[in-house]
Amino acid sequence: MRSTDNLQSTMQRASSYLNAGDGAPTQAAKRMMEQAKSELSGILTKMNDFFSKDFAEYQQKVEATEYSVFKAYEPMKLN
Repeated sequence: MRSTDNLQSTMQRASSYLNAGDGAPTQAAKRMMEQAKSELSGILTKMNDFFSKDFAEYQQKVEATEYSVFKAYEPMKLN
C-alpha cells in the first residue's frame, strides 16, 4: 500500500485542486498550496541543515585526502 503522507502526495492534491477550476484558485486550492509550501519549506530546511552540517563534516574528511569529487553546495530556495 502506498503512503499518502508525503510531499509528492500533497503536491498532487494541490495540483488537482488548482486544475479543478476554470477561474482563480478556490479557497481550498489556496489552502492546499499553502500546505504544500509549508511541507516543502520543512524538507528544504532539513536538506540544507544536512548539507551544511553532517555532509560538510564528511566532505572535509574526504577532501583531507587531497582528492575532491565534490562541487560547492548552494542552499535550495522556494521562490
